[in-house]
Order: sequence, then C-alpha cells, then structure tokens
Amino acid sequence: MDNRKTLVDDDFVVPFELVTDQFRLRMLSINDLIKDYDAVMSSVDHLRNTYSLISGSSWPVGLTLEEDLIDLGWHQREFTLRYSFAYTVMTLDETQCLGCVYLEPSRKSSFDVVVSMWVRVSELGNGLDSDLYGTVKKWISELWPFTRPAYPGREITAEQWKKFQMTFSKSTAIAEYRKPRYCGAFLISCLNRYIVQMAFPSLTSGGLVINSAISPKIA
Repeated sequence: MDNRKTLVDDDFVVPFELVTDQFRLRMLSINDLIKDYDAVMSSVDHLRNTYSLISGSSWPVGLTLEEDLIDLGWHQREFTLRYSFAYTVMTLDETQCLGCVYLEPSRKSSFDVVVSMWVRVSELGNGLDSDLYGTVKKWISELWPFTRPAYPGREITAEQWKKFQMTFSKSTAIAEYRKPRYCGAFLISCLNRYIVQMAFPSLTSGGLVINSAISPKIA
C-alpha cells in the first residue's frame, strides 16, 4: 500500500498481548475510546511535560473525544497493516486504561524502531511507569525482531534524541502523510460506526470490528 515499508516482515507473528500480574497489553482499538480518553485527559499536564517532549508537541492539550477516536482508528489501522503497533495498557479486569505503548518506525538512522510509552498520572506513585518500561524492554528484546530499539525519554533524553541524525525516505514521508489528520475516509467510517454502536447497541452487540483486507498475524 503506497509502497510503504512495514515495520516487521510478513512472516513475523505479531504478539497479540502481554500479560503480567499487574497489567495487560493488547492492541489499541476504537473500542477503547472512553477508557483511553479518561486516561489521557486525567493526565494532561503529566503527558505534556514528559511523553510529548520527545515529539515537541503539546498533546494532549485540547484533545476532544472525537479527535481521540480518530487517533485510535488510525492506530488500529496501522496495526492491521503492520506499519506501527499501538498497545493499550489495561488493568487485568479491563475496567481501566493505565497507559499506552507504541512501536513506530524510526526516522533516526541509528535505530530500527522507536518504543515509547506512558502511564496515567494516578499510577505514578505505585511504580507502574518503571515496571512497564522494564517489562516492555524485556519483551522487545526477547520476542520482537529489532536489533537497535530506541527508548527516547528513557535511556535517551529528549535533548539527546533531537541530536540524532534523521533519515528521509519515501516510506517515512508516506508515514507522516497518513497520520490521523489525513486519513479521512477510513476515520470517518470509524466515527460513523462508533455513532451507530452508541445509538443502536442492540444491533451491534457483537462489538465494533474494523474490516481490513490485510489482517495482522498475531500469536
């Protein structure tokens, strides 16, 4: 699709989830909208002053529920096409979103993947942030095919990250172009499906499913 390079080879089986005694990681989808939005908006200042420093953005300041739905639809589509992988961090009983983990292509020549993550501010006091980082780092090392992962904001400060040489290719240009604000047709479809689900729950009791001609290989 658009000659864009996938983040992993076709024969790699993408992990469906990672479960510990504290939390569960699984694919982030539009079905997680309400819980994800709660986690994000309860932690605006924390995220802006930590996670968003890496990209230099002000996210999630001013984020609306509709914009978050668009973001989640984009992340879900990226996952099914194997271009990037976003995992939600949930409590074991799935009642609360604790944060997110993202695996994305690196635009820095020294690395083959960028791994970033955040936890909601209410979980900082119990050590979840460091536990999540340690767990994910081990998971990436043992199960994923990357040899040069980058953890900006962790092993690399925001200032150090900015100094690494950037690479530019048609693939990375397409990746930028296909970010949420440009993926109109698919994301409008996500919004319409979500509205239908909220308005007519009896007709969509089986849950909301985004159809894709290309399905992820998951374990």
